[in-house]
Amino acid sequence: MSEDDTHNWEEEFEDEVQDWKALNSRFASLNLADESIPKRSDKDFDVDHTSVQSYALQEARRQMFLALDHIRGHHEKSFLAGVWIESEEMTLVPHAKGNFFKDMGIPHNFDCKPKLQGCWLTPVETIYLVERGSLLLYLSDTSFENYLVSDEANFDFTSLKQISLSQLYAIAFATDPSLHDKYQVYSLLKRLGYIVRPFGQRLPQQLPISNKDRRKSSFISNVWHTLAFLGHTYRNVIHNHALGSLNFFNYRSMFKEIQYIPARSPLEPCPEKPVASELSLDFEIWKPSTNFRKKDPPPSHYQLCVVNIQEQKFPCFTEIVKLWKQAGIPAAKVQAITSNNSTAKNKRNVMPEKKKASVSSNSAITYTRVRDAKLKQGSSGRAIVIAAVDNGIVNFSSFGETEFRLTTTDFNKDLSCVMPQTDHGIVHLEETMI
Repeated sequence: MSEDDTHNWEEEFEDEVQDWKALNSRFASLNLADESIPKRSDKDFDVDHTSVQSYALQEARRQMFLALDHIRGHHEKSFLAGVWIESEEMTLVPHAKGNFFKDMGIPHNFDCKPKLQGCWLTPVETIYLVERGSLLLYLSDTSFENYLVSDEANFDFTSLKQISLSQLYAIAFATDPSLHDKYQVYSLLKRLGYIVRPFGQRLPQQLPISNKDRRKSSFISNVWHTLAFLGHTYRNVIHNHALGSLNFFNYRSMFKEIQYIPARSPLEPCPEKPVASELSLDFEIWKPSTNFRKKDPPPSHYQLCVVNIQEQKFPCFTEIVKLWKQAGIPAAKVQAITSNNSTAKNKRNVMPEKKKASVSSNSAITYTRVRDAKLKQGSSGRAIVIAAVDNGIVNFSSFGETEFRLTTTDFNKDLSCVMPQTDHGIVHLEETMI
């Protein structure tokens, strides 16, 4: 069977309708050891208005409702119960067990029950577990509150009133309607395998710089820029007179002519206009990993803000800058330059002499790769993701803080190590590669 035939067969198999008769026969036999999935029945795509087709449709519907009427259960060992605490607007799981709590919830220690480990769940996390059938939710009452302060380890949750999924929607979304959009984004990312937790600022705030230190740093930066300008001018004079006959165009002058919007200096603060915005980061996202620990999480890969396009406009530049400041500058991402260089050295030792690349060409390739990554992902390391929800459709947009001149010393130390120079901008690279 070819790949096209296999792909078409999979699409046809997905379009088939569930055979509810086979499912009801399994319930009738009560063969719990049988874990096979019932086969799908045939599906008629065209309506022929015959009595045979109408009878088949009515019978399929009857079998479907009959299957839904059966009692659904689970094993006692996997029973997981949570209690909604109305005063906290959160769910308390007294017996937290399972792989869900490796990256979900906030641990709760009972003072009177040292052997019992509980966990608090946010409304979004609660809806996610209840919706997928992994958690049974109950409403707290006086008896459960007395159980929390007592030394009893077990509690009869059946004495509480169970909350259905529709009731949970009404309770959770009543106080904060924006939770519906946040849950939609949260559940989508969780089903894709990402680790999602509510955003919490974990980076220390930067200490304010005194006026004396500010004047000292400004004086050093002015001297440095003056020396860089003199060296840049001297190099242009040498290039235009000594090498002018070898080139028909001066690339630097050409780029200056077509540069409509000049790049600003990174030392000059960007003027900010007061914007009345309530946008804030909602989630921290990590790529799928088996070594994740919520007690000591690594720096998150993404910081996400949920925006409903139907209720408010897409964030402007000033609002994005505020979100950048809220996200802060994360820990420096580990670059694989050293590992790539060591791997390249090992390969060069094995390769014959004729295929060995020069050191200058390797450094140029490394320099270009690192520089392009900074221009694409952001030179400062600050980046946010905006999840725009539009009538149930979620679009993700990433915004990184990038300086196209690449002159900031703190953010370009790795570039200066590969190729020492003051200006790592695109225009400068075009001239040096001539």
